[in-house]
Amino acid sequence: MRLSLNRRTLLRGAGVAIALPMLEAMTPCGHGAEKAPQRVKRFVCLSNN
Repeated sequence: MRLSLNRRTLLRGAGVAIALPMLEAMTPCGHGAEKAPQRVKRFVCLSNN
């Protein structure tokens, strides 16, 4: 069974997926100061297939 998504729904979902990580960066500076800093793991994959 194939699910049909219209363009507006797809663009809205992509916008939310991009914007959600930025919300964490908007917390006040002193709010998370009691936690020990952790190393951030990043994964980047580039493909030209």
